Amino acid sequence: MAKKKLKLRKWIRCPHCWHRFRPWDCVFIASHDSLRGDPVLGDDAFVRFLPSRFTSNGHAIDPNGSESRDVACPRCHLQIPRSILELPLVTISIVGAPSSGKSYYLAAMTNGLRRALPQLGWTIADADPAANTLLHEQEEKLFLASRPDKPVRLEKTDVASSRLYHSVRIDEQVLTLPKPFQFTITNPGANGAGGHVLVLYDNAGEHFLPGNESMREPVTEHLTHSDIVFFLLDPTQDPRIRAQIRSLAGEPVDGCDDSPLRQELVLNETIVRIRKSLGLPTNEKHKALLMIVLAKADVWAPLLGHELNGDEPVRADSNGVGKFDFNSIGYTSKDCRAMLSKTSPEVVSIAESSFSRVIYVPVSATGGPAEEFRDGDAMQKGYRPQDIRPKWVLAPIACALGYVEPHLGPQAGASRASSGGGS
Repeated sequence: MAKKKLKLRKWIRCPHCWHRFRPWDCVFIASHDSLRGDPVLGDDAFVRFLPSRFTSNGHAIDPNGSESRDVACPRCHLQIPRSILELPLVTISIVGAPSSGKSYYLAAMTNGLRRALPQLGWTIADADPAANTLLHEQEEKLFLASRPDKPVRLEKTDVASSRLYHSVRIDEQVLTLPKPFQFTITNPGANGAGGHVLVLYDNAGEHFLPGNESMREPVTEHLTHSDIVFFLLDPTQDPRIRAQIRSLAGEPVDGCDDSPLRQELVLNETIVRIRKSLGLPTNEKHKALLMIVLAKADVWAPLLGHELNGDEPVRADSNGVGKFDFNSIGYTSKDCRAMLSKTSPEVVSIAESSFSRVIYVPVSATGGPAEEFRDGDAMQKGYRPQDIRPKWVLAPIACALGYVEPHLGPQAGASRASSGGGS
């Protein structure tokens, strides 16, 4: 039986350095152990090469006769998933101030996707399992712990961690590039729609502080190329919101961060970088979708005046199949925008004057506040895995997928949700 011919995309964009190239220009990664010493990646890396010989299965043969199955970007030489050659990318940049909870949110969101998408008729898999190793470890620590009664914590993202950043030499210059998390998402029942490669960019919050970017370390350059930007906002870091929470409760509330941080400055810095890179005129709005993801909703949600409906905004359709409830997301987005307009109007103003579409979504990655526990000689704050109950962590990604592709979530639903803010 003849093998089905792969349908390749006309153009590929590298998820590491964002170089745009034709699929036949990608290089292969040698597998023979003697072929080490790549001019871009260093002495320990396998050589990248353009093949002239192939096996009967279509795999490249490296210069020393070994079969090579992995491919890489022709510019940065970093490995890319083969699915990128066939499927379009959905790219999401996750931005937030230091200590805003990005690591906890990412782990809760991806773990939730693995659990929920199969029940909604979609499939999700690691496009590059090695690239997702750090995320696997964080998911396991929070949701698959061998001792679920023992408190755990996720380490703060290191601004120089080799687990989050690559170092490459391009055009005689050493550059630091981010390591994205990559997933393949498909919907077999969507009239033959092939699916997408979901690419998630995460950085240490310090990288988004004003002045912490350079041409040699373009670690936040992904903002320019992303379809969606998630700005993780921690309302408990705002003293105005903390005062309202305490006033409503009538007593101090666990989970409120007493270290105030002007998060609108980080949002503004993010927007300034995007404008500079794209060359946007002052009065032109960016066409990407901005999701204001309001973290720690378990603490401040009473300010909305109502409970969040369910652990996730999912409802069954007339056939009993689960669907994301975009109407519920839209109504809640309006309520979140109204709350921020009263307490933190500068956030709403900066967001909506810079992005053409803005959605506000509450999330709780853990479902409750951290507790203090002893770790060796030091006291730390963490969570008992058995008590972690994420809430609404899939709502932002549902809106994002629905915004990019109708078959991954109704476009009309995403539009309704965006009516919560923006113009």
